[in-house]
Amino acid sequence: MKQAQPVNAWWVYTVASTLKRRPIGRLRQLLAVTMAGLVVALVGSVYSPTAAGAPGDVGVQGPSFTGVTAPTGEKPESKLWFNDGRWWASMFAVASGRWHIFYLDRGASPKTWVDTGTVVDDRANSLSDALWTGTKLYVASHIKATSNTNATAGLPSRLYRFSYDSGSKTYTVDTGFPVVINNTSSETLTLDRDSTGRLWATWTQQKKVYVNATTTGDQWGTPFVLPINNTTVDADDISTLVRFGSRIGVLWSSQSDSAVYFSSHASSDPITTWTATHAVTVPGSGEADDHLNIKELQADPDGRIFAVIKTSLENTGATAPMIIVLARSPSGGWSRATFGTVADCHTRPTLMLDTTNNLVRVYATAPDSGCPFSGTAGSIFEKTSPMDALAFTPGRGTPVMRDAASPNLNNVSSSKQPVDAGSGVVLLSGNDVTKRYWFSDQSLQPMPGAEFSADPTSGLAPLAVQFTDASTGSPSSWSWDFGDGSTSTAQLPHHVYDTPGTYTVSLTVTNASGTDTRTRNGLVVAGRAGAGIVAGESTSTHAATAVSAVTLDRPAGTVVGDVLVATISADLNPSVTQVPTGWTAMVNGLSVNSSGSSGARLYSYYKVVTSSEPASYTWSLSAARKWGGGVTAYRGVDTATPLDSSVVTAVNTTYTATALTLPSITTASAGAMLVGGLALDSANPAVSAPSGWVEQWESAGGQVAEHASGTQAEAGATGPATWTLSGTRAVGGWRAALRPAS
Repeated sequence: MKQAQPVNAWWVYTVASTLKRRPIGRLRQLLAVTMAGLVVALVGSVYSPTAAGAPGDVGVQGPSFTGVTAPTGEKPESKLWFNDGRWWASMFAVASGRWHIFYLDRGASPKTWVDTGTVVDDRANSLSDALWTGTKLYVASHIKATSNTNATAGLPSRLYRFSYDSGSKTYTVDTGFPVVINNTSSETLTLDRDSTGRLWATWTQQKKVYVNATTTGDQWGTPFVLPINNTTVDADDISTLVRFGSRIGVLWSSQSDSAVYFSSHASSDPITTWTATHAVTVPGSGEADDHLNIKELQADPDGRIFAVIKTSLENTGATAPMIIVLARSPSGGWSRATFGTVADCHTRPTLMLDTTNNLVRVYATAPDSGCPFSGTAGSIFEKTSPMDALAFTPGRGTPVMRDAASPNLNNVSSSKQPVDAGSGVVLLSGNDVTKRYWFSDQSLQPMPGAEFSADPTSGLAPLAVQFTDASTGSPSSWSWDFGDGSTSTAQLPHHVYDTPGTYTVSLTVTNASGTDTRTRNGLVVAGRAGAGIVAGESTSTHAATAVSAVTLDRPAGTVVGDVLVATISADLNPSVTQVPTGWTAMVNGLSVNSSGSSGARLYSYYKVVTSSEPASYTWSLSAARKWGGGVTAYRGVDTATPLDSSVVTAVNTTYTATALTLPSITTASAGAMLVGGLALDSANPAVSAPSGWVEQWESAGGQVAEHASGTQAEAGATGPATWTLSGTRAVGGWRAALRPAS
């Protein structure tokens, strides 16, 4: 078993890693921070970590990693993957001194990482990059070198391949693995697989960018220098790679050139055929540093990729860009946006692609305030940008991990995979002072949007109403306020309004991302007997292809004594050869065309609801035709004499009408309900009801039909009523009045 890394080695590594290219003027601050960490490390055996959930903490404290340093590094590498509904990670197991596969138990309170006991690598001084392909888990593990010129031969990088058993939820290393990728330590090593199934790895060695590729059976060939220009780099530079579409791409930093470069290889080409070097940074001094992370938008046919890099502009002013996010278009061009400036003090960034919300999520380390230097540990911050137009708000962002008692988090890592509402996004980081992992588990569900409907919305009390949730964002809880002092937490509640009145209804929905409320004022009207006529629910539909029958559903919530009013618009002037039982014609075939052989024909009927009603009603046509139609229920109508006036009609067959005016009618009773409707010789346009009327329904797509109603307080002449159209058409209409029950 490997021995734990000595404290003095940890101190030397920490100083060497963080001092790279830092201004001499900041050494005093750096040494103070480092010496404080050394004191804590020296007394690590008696250290008692702050419990997760302490005041000011963000995220959750994880297990100890005593024995190693920066276990979630390095910048391009991924320590996590999502599979079979779980987040998994390669993490250091203190008891064994080895790297194991852990999984996040989201059901525990607090959530916790569980050691599966499956060994990834028995070398405590190694780091790794994990790739889950959907069928196999690949882990590329390498011995950590402080720079590419300090790489040591004889310390091979290994590829581990694991099979997954979904029944037992366990990983097993495949026979014949690990296999050797190269024979040297390296600062970083990253892995990906191209569209043919070939694995690729990249690292920097002796100031050169190296790659290697598998041959057959996931066995590796001979490492080679990327065969293009600009692959001579600084000792501090690193490389990373990514699959996109049918290509594999390598991204590397060149601090000697002040540039970050990119080159790609088509999967069908020989492995030594690569595109010419392309600089993805703007020209100028200090545009590169050894912080790279790159991701592919998997399953995107355009093969878009996104990367985040760090500059070395810390001495050029507070507003200079420090962290830059890049996006490569399908045509090969690169766009860029500033994630953070020098004043924001970000370092060691990584990014995740959120396909549910179409966001690039970028995470980086920064102190909570001030900026001792741009490599300072602190908290992990997040900022987001739309994928299609990179732009980030100013500032450090929103903290997603913070150890309030020891603000020394760093090296945030996650998965190569895009994330969505099903996976959420889990991040892992480490505190090298307390030797504890930290993690966050963020829901990616969109904020819920509350919406609902009620059926019916009017009628006589006691009025039974069925409420239907139509909210977006997959709510996990519902809270209803029915407006009469009653509430419910059911998703689809049924409620009875016992007292007449007008009620405002509210629904509040919640999911893991937040809460939303929808309030509908005056939604439900519960009337009393003798209080006049109330419009109830409606149904409408159409036939976009010719059929020989018109079928209209009975509106929901109808009761005995309600009066149903139907309007039908049928193409090409058919006759109605059979009327459903109980329906009385008000308009029996009004032609909406002067020729009489084409155009449309309008029909209107009413019916008193009895104790035995079918779910739908069917009118037979003389020929197969397109049609549109609907039914509205009215309550409080005199069932013995439903009509309170004569029925009047009007047509305009010029095909230039943008409005139709129906003549005045004379009502016999106070409180009569004015009703009427239109038929158009067209599947569009839209119809607007007369001023002061309420459109109950409108059907389009076969033939336009529409129905509206309004009240007449006093008996007598109503005056004309005008419907308007959104376009010119031939149009016919009718109107009448319903008599209130005494």
